[in-house]
Amino acid sequence: MKGFIDDADYSVGLLDEGTNLGNVIDNYVYEHT
Repeated sequence: MKGFIDDADYSVGLLDEGTNLGNVIDNYVYEHT
């Protein structure tokens, strides 16, 4: 079960990073248009 919880935390971490990266890209595109 612990492995499952670790995987869930890892997935959430990736999701957070992906969201942050998307925001950075959106801001970059917005500033350069």
